[in-house]
Amino acid sequence: PSCHPSNKERTVVLLYHKPGNVITSHSNADAVSCSATSDRRTVYEDIYSMEGFVSSRTNISFEEATGVHSKMHAIGRLDADTTGLLLLTNDGGLVHWITNPTSKQDSDPIPKTYEAVIMGHHYLPQCDGPFTNNDNSTYPLMTLIQNGALLPQKYGGHTRPVDRLSVLSHPTRSTTRVSITISEGKNRQIRRMFHA
Repeated sequence: PSCHPSNKERTVVLLYHKPGNVITSHSNADAVSCSATSDRRTVYEDIYSMEGFVSSRTNISFEEATGVHSKMHAIGRLDADTTGLLLLTNDGGLVHWITNPTSKQDSDPIPKTYEAVIMGHHYLPQCDGPFTNNDNSTYPLMTLIQNGALLPQKYGGHTRPVDRLSVLSHPTRSTTRVSITISEGKNRQIRRMFHA
């Protein structure tokens, strides 16, 4: 590569809202094996299509619109059924620094906040100090705040306690919508913590 400034590609970070039924993968090969999911687009197909960014009457490519010719990478993953914000970038160093746990040894972990609807009608105690369970109520969510969750070793083992957890609402009599903030990124960690 030339060191001439005009030949250097600029670094781009995109904030992308991933819809449901879109997979965070460079290849649709993992979806092709299951006929029900073979029509799923990848995050990259969605971004490169420019759908929602440029009028469909305009014949302009992602590369022409952004000046980026290198491959984009998602920082983190959201499974196919999960919607939410992802960062996409062509800066491999940034991807490594944020996603590789060993690269952040000298800095604070990066918190990530999720909203989830979970089974059960849950509450958290109202307390200003350390939690004491002296009112004979049960608060299963307190386990995540105090101890984290014990996941099978193949899914990363014991998680750290969550940074923040709050009950937002009760959409039905048997579900609870929560906001949860964690600073780790184990595979499908939010789902597995609540299942545990």
